Amino acid sequence: MGGNIEVNPSWYAAIGIGAVDYRFRDYLVRSSGPKQFLQIFRGGYGMKEGSHVYATYYTGRKQAYNFNLDDNPAVQIPDNRLMGVAIEGRWQLGKHYSVTGEIARSSLPQHERAKEGSNVAGSMMRLNDRSNEAYALSAEGTLPATGTKMSGVVKKMGANFQSFSLYTTGSAQTAWMLRADQPFFRDQLTVSASIRKNLYESMFENAAFLSNTVFKSIQATFRRRNWPSLSLGYFPSSQLIKTGDHSFMENMFYTMVGTAHHFYRMNGVQMNTMLSATRFYNRQSDTAFVYFNSTNLTAQQAVFIGKWHFNGLGSLITNPEYKIYGCEGSALFKAKSWLDVGAGIKYNYQTTFRIRQLGYSANLRVEVPKVGEIALMADEGFLPGTAKRLVPNKTGRATFTRTF
Repeated sequence: MGGNIEVNPSWYAAIGIGAVDYRFRDYLVRSSGPKQFLQIFRGGYGMKEGSHVYATYYTGRKQAYNFNLDDNPAVQIPDNRLMGVAIEGRWQLGKHYSVTGEIARSSLPQHERAKEGSNVAGSMMRLNDRSNEAYALSAEGTLPATGTKMSGVVKKMGANFQSFSLYTTGSAQTAWMLRADQPFFRDQLTVSASIRKNLYESMFENAAFLSNTVFKSIQATFRRRNWPSLSLGYFPSSQLIKTGDHSFMENMFYTMVGTAHHFYRMNGVQMNTMLSATRFYNRQSDTAFVYFNSTNLTAQQAVFIGKWHFNGLGSLITNPEYKIYGCEGSALFKAKSWLDVGAGIKYNYQTTFRIRQLGYSANLRVEVPKVGEIALMADEGFLPGTAKRLVPNKTGRATFTRTF
């Protein structure tokens, strides 16, 4: 839970207190573990979107070490308490440019505190140690003459700096990013390019991980009224791989993607057509991955007729070793303004292995007056598995939404 108060254009204050599901994407270790909590207090002078000076204090428990220790009373669980302070200043330089700088200092990790015999607060106040400090500087702006948008950020983090937004610890890190967006032809075509280092944070790297990988991406998007929207991009992406009933891992690689998307009417019927082609550029270590160096072609068609919404999809995945053919169909019926019902079916066929797979989807939405909206979803789809095969993956969700 949390809240914030602003008295524009002068004072600002915010507070947040609650539990932290910090490892919500950690698929490799067991889901149980010590509870994690966060309290954060932030305040200062100035507007968030303009010039300001804000101070932040945070504290809590973050389980970043030995998360998957067995529940053995003989094993001493590390003290995972931490706290930190930060000061951020933002300067609006005219209408089109701004610069933001931040400096932060945290408590030391437990193994470093044990060497000094200090507590959490005491380790943060030992000013002769700079290993638990972090610095950041960012800038953004727009060139009015050409419409060029530019942004950049550089961060430097000490080996012992701790925060709830930083996974890696135990190694000094320098991260940076540069990005530019350039419109052409009266904003109908936009070309975006970026280059970054160490700003990709993965739950699957070791806690002492120091990355020297530089990620590059470029994308062009064309939009014109009553024309199909076109985009072409080359950038890093990731894909889940299911290694067991309750275990997953994540692969990252470069991908080239081209899409064409068009929303239109035909004989008074609303339609939506999407075509896409994807090329994966994997590493040799990913050869067991079902999409290793593959080309994916997808065609999707949606039709809106009265209270019905029909959707169909066909796909082809091909590489030198096999092909995967897929198709999917679904329908959604808006019976009432407060009731939606939908269902679908999916089919895959993988050559060479001669694997045929059938899946389904179902969803229900009910809006109850003065109570809220209840939504149910069930799905059996397919994820890449080991040995270059797609494997079934069942998911379900129940949500309740109340708007006040």
